[in-house]
Amino acid sequence: METMSKRKLIRIGFWLGIGFIVPQLFIMFSGTAISMLAMPSIMEASFDSKNNDVVSNFTSNFDLKDQIKIQDYREKRNGNQLLILGTIVNSGDKKASSIQLEAELKDKDGNFVYECTEYINKDLKPSDIENFQIKCGCGKNAIPEYSTINVRVVSANNY
Repeated sequence: METMSKRKLIRIGFWLGIGFIVPQLFIMFSGTAISMLAMPSIMEASFDSKNNDVVSNFTSNFDLKDQIKIQDYREKRNGNQLLILGTIVNSGDKKASSIQLEAELKDKDGNFVYECTEYINKDLKPSDIENFQIKCGCGKNAIPEYSTINVRVVSANNY
């Protein structure tokens, strides 16, 4: 059996490498080209002001805050801490989870003075009712004087 020279071995390896690289480059560039051709129509459909269904269908799967309703709430003082206790209900037709509630406190002139948030990680099926508690302030520092509390649902998702 004849031994190959180092030069011939390098030449064969080079052409073998080119043989593997060319098909990979072809697949990569053709996939990129196809994606780039399809992208304008996808972007146009999602941002088209005449076609709001695409945007609303996409966001309705994830932002379900409109179907979570606050039934009632009340305030309770615990030292320097304010507790806001209440109930929410899922009035929609989809399961909701990762619900964020926010309580804004305002003074007698309607000026914002303090804000508290709370997450509810429980899955709420349609028509489910859940209790909540939002804690404002801490034991050492008192919250500012306030006159009104406004509680609202900031976000709810279907993860």
